[in-house]
Order: sequence, then C-alpha cells, then structure tokens
Amino acid sequence: MSSVTTVHAAFADSAQRYAAQAFLHIVTDTAAAYGIAPGDLAYGEAAIRVEALADRYAGAGYGHGHRVGLLLENRPEFFLHWLALNRLGVSVVPINADLRSAELEYLIGHSGMLLAVTLPGRAENLMAAARAAGRAGFGTVAPEALDALPTAAEPPPRQDAPSEASECALLYTSGTTGR
Repeated sequence: MSSVTTVHAAFADSAQRYAAQAFLHIVTDTAAAYGIAPGDLAYGEAAIRVEALADRYAGAGYGHGHRVGLLLENRPEFFLHWLALNRLGVSVVPINADLRSAELEYLIGHSGMLLAVTLPGRAENLMAAARAAGRAGFGTVAPEALDALPTAAEPPPRQDAPSEASECALLYTSGTTGR
C-alpha cells in the first residue's frame, strides 16, 4: 500500500523530491490584483509554510473530521491553508466571495464549519451569517493572523489518522442553496 494516502501526503512527497522546483507561479496580473509578490513559490518553501500552519491549527485543537471554510479567493494562501488542514484531516469548505447573506448562512449552517479563514473585509459578513444559522462557537481568522486563531469549539469528531477515506473538501456549487 502506498504511503501517499491524502492530498497533503502527495504534496509532502513532491516537496521532499522537488524542493527547489516551483509549486505555484504567481503571474504579474494576479500579484497586482491581490497586492502580493509575483514569481514562483518553491515546493520547499511552501512545505515549510504548510507545516507551520498545520502546527498552529493542531495547537488550537483542529483535527480529523472538523470542517473549516476558506474565503481566500485565488490567492496562494488558499492552497497553503488547504494542505495544512488536510494534514490534520480537516475538510475545507471553499467559500465563494460572491455569495449573498442567505447563501452564506446556508453554507455555514449546513456544513457545520467551526472556522472560516477569510480576508479581513469579509469576517463580519461571515460572523453575521453564522449567528443567523445558529452556529455558536463559529470563528473567523485572517490568513496571516493565526496568532489570533480561535480554539476549536468542539473536539475533533474522529481520532484515527487521516487517510484516503477522509473527507478532503465539501464543495457547494452555485445552485446548492436554491436561494
């Protein structure tokens, strides 16, 4: 049986073998739109960042079976946070930045996510939607502010190690809510 059983495991294997090669290439237009540096992010550097993020999430109690929303648009941080959470068996819920309040309320309530990693300008919308959905214990954090990461509101639902049978992501399409 292969040791590559999760998305994170496949990434870590590639990072070990190809540390100096490009993992992500940020084109100039994308960099300008998001206010980030253009160029390549090497596998080795990405792996260091992913492992540090995973350690922060684990330290705050996030683990196998939890769900965390990511409202990061198409920024490189989306992939880094996704891989870090996947290492822990946390399923991600990508959040479309164009969703309306009723759609956010449905998504947060239905998914049962505990946390959303979000662009700072969207945190209040997400918190209002969580309140409307009755999601006590829901929190938000900016991707670069994990020193303010809220502790998980409940223990991880699963105690086993993440595997190919673990949920990786919960995807909602534009027609999911019917709203």
